Amino acid sequence: ELEEDEDHAPGEVILHVYNLRHFKRVRFANAIMRPLGAGIYHIAVEVYGVEYSFGSCDEGSGIFERDPGCDERHRYRQGEKKGATQ
Repeated sequence: ELEEDEDHAPGEVILHVYNLRHFKRVRFANAIMRPLGAGIYHIAVEVYGVEYSFGSCDEGSGIFERDPGCDERHRYRQGEKKGATQ
């Protein structure tokens, strides 16, 4: 049986939502779809205080980690708590 320690303690999971700032057509479409509860956004997941997201890159996996809410390529919109790790 595994002992629970700080490294394996449950951690809060937060979904971070960003507006896509570099696509004018997407911003326009979001303005129309937002009242309907829809849109096109960049999403990242925060676990244990680190935000993870996926994006295009020339080398590597395309998985990025950064400080929560600090993706400089997009404009931060909101965070939503989704529960805890197990």
